[in-house]
Amino acid sequence: MARSARRRNQSRRARVVALLIIVLTAALASSPALACLWDRDTLAAESRVAPGAVEAITGRFERNPPEYYELRRDRLMRRWLATPQRFTLEEFDDVAVASDHLGRSEEAVEWMERKRRRLLAHPTAEHEYRYHANLGTFLAHRWLRAGARRDDLQWLQAARGHIQAAIDQNPDAHFGRERYQLLAIDWLLAPPRPAMEELPTIFAALPEVRDDPAALVSALRADANDDAIVGLAGLVVLGAAWESIDIHNSLRAALAAHGHGSLAILAGYRVDELVGAGARSLHPAAKDPPEALAKALAWAVPNAARPEHIDDYPRYYAAARREAEQWQAERWAYMRARFAEGRHPDTDDSFWRAFKPTTWPPRLPGERGDRASWRRILEPAPPAPWYRDLPKGAWFALIALIGGVCLVGLRRYT
Repeated sequence: MARSARRRNQSRRARVVALLIIVLTAALASSPALACLWDRDTLAAESRVAPGAVEAITGRFERNPPEYYELRRDRLMRRWLATPQRFTLEEFDDVAVASDHLGRSEEAVEWMERKRRRLLAHPTAEHEYRYHANLGTFLAHRWLRAGARRDDLQWLQAARGHIQAAIDQNPDAHFGRERYQLLAIDWLLAPPRPAMEELPTIFAALPEVRDDPAALVSALRADANDDAIVGLAGLVVLGAAWESIDIHNSLRAALAAHGHGSLAILAGYRVDELVGAGARSLHPAAKDPPEALAKALAWAVPNAARPEHIDDYPRYYAAARREAEQWQAERWAYMRARFAEGRHPDTDDSFWRAFKPTTWPPRLPGERGDRASWRRILEPAPPAPWYRDLPKGAWFALIALIGGVCLVGLRRYT
């Protein structure tokens, strides 16, 4: 009788161990390393892989009204006139950037010349980098605001030299933003020829792509360009590319090349929105009529990258853009009310204390969880799980090894 009970217990334990093997095998086999599924969860998952892209595409990032920069500039101008010897290197940057935001690129360049004289007397590596990065940007904006004339590239060439100097000093600043700013300048200085009727992205200025346009995807997936998505999103969020067709078109290409097809679809909606609003490409081959430009920028979603619930994407984009504009309007109204009271974030630590927006971004198709899932703009992506890079053969070997260990343990136990 005791022997019969032991056999029944051993049989039950064997079934439990076998069940554990099956469950473990199924869990490993369904790991993301082996999965290639396209459904309504895809967009939410890709947004977590590429943080900052959704915000850059939908406009859900902080942009300030002109009064914000006017008040900053006026305050710093008064300080400069009163005590120029006490003007700090940081304040040179602040007043110059404020001037540039107000469309006064020449004035911004003059502030950088003053900063240069101060740097010669008190050199620091950090401010040497900032000097080149800011001056290069101001010179590029000066060329653009003067009409972006193809017969006069002097300012743009000077801008390139300063951006290159900034990269040489601090290649990883701003998530690699300057590298893609430099690439955009190269694209403007020597515009690549369009392939067929499509306008080339800024990545066509890469040497390997200029020689072989078909190498675009492999070039974007190379280690040297693995930060393209965050770099371009940085140009939108931290720079002045929110209304740039060319940067958003390039962001779309980078997202698609890195396998984020659903986010590339959203970037395409932003390109279409800009075309409809009358924005123009800076490529000399771009056609003036909106219909011709839209055709040159057309991008069909590959069947392999087509989400199962693609009909949700236009509705999501429209809702996200409405919410972003409403949030921006509330933010500006709040700021202007306090500007009228003589308050400014630069000098008032409690400036934002009472700001309570009434809107929140709509959920991404397939997104779960609460509002905490929305992270800050350009938050560095978490490292990929170790299993993401394992080849299929390693997965099967691991499954077989675990199964074998379990079977050996079962035999010893029984």
